[in-house]
Amino acid sequence: MFDINPRATVVHEYNIPITRLGKPINLIPISDVHYGCAAHSTTHWQEDIRKWKATNKDNYYIFLGDTLELESDSERKALRGLHDTSLVRYDDVAQQLNQRFIHEIGFMQGRIIGCLEGNHRHEFQDASTDTMRLCRALDTKHLGVIAFIKLNFWYCKKRRGSIDIVAWHGNTGGGYTVGASFNILQRVSAWSGADIVMSGHDHKKGVLSESKFAGTKDGHILDRRVLLAKTGSYLRTYVAGEETYFAPRAAFPLEIGSITIEMTPRETKDKGFHVDLNYRG
Repeated sequence: MFDINPRATVVHEYNIPITRLGKPINLIPISDVHYGCAAHSTTHWQEDIRKWKATNKDNYYIFLGDTLELESDSERKALRGLHDTSLVRYDDVAQQLNQRFIHEIGFMQGRIIGCLEGNHRHEFQDASTDTMRLCRALDTKHLGVIAFIKLNFWYCKKRRGSIDIVAWHGNTGGGYTVGASFNILQRVSAWSGADIVMSGHDHKKGVLSESKFAGTKDGHILDRRVLLAKTGSYLRTYVAGEETYFAPRAAFPLEIGSITIEMTPRETKDKGFHVDLNYRG
């Protein structure tokens, strides 16, 4: 049985060992893969899988939902009216697709910080979801619908510092513009105080950085970099001869793929500790 609430708020700590100061550690958020959809970009997905395999020892991953092309919220409501035998058939289809996806990302096991629920998910007859089953198969944390994550950095057997992340799949509705997406992240950044705020859902991809200032006891001002991240997608906006979600809306074509956040641990002049945050992709 799965004793997990898929709609929960989750607080999670994850330890990252540091082998060498000054060496970047890659944090790779992956969202809206929509694996199994006709509009899923197999080319981009397989290119990134090959890249991540090659650098896996330097990577940590977090999944932000909609990994599979499964039912939306409204479609799940419609399924509840089907007979049990029909629901079992849907379970079988969803499980087969999930197993294929788990096989493709199996090399990430031991380096996945956790997995969030999205709005496209399958709820099995045993009350589990495809995300819960993925987490169990790869021995990682189920992060509910929103997660407050603390990454602890360990060096020479001591916890030297940490960064805080707020992550969720994304808000339903909202505007099509880039500004509308980042406005939500900025609001969450303001009340959470997190170092990184990230979400998916609208398939936009990019990172904005902000500076947060704080005074010290000795009269200095500290500058802390904060990243606001939209985590991208592997779903094509338009496909010749195919129906896509975005086509009837005449939506902006969106760049396909994921971002990478570089976390570089450094020792400061006074023997303190700091993690530099940068990004690419």
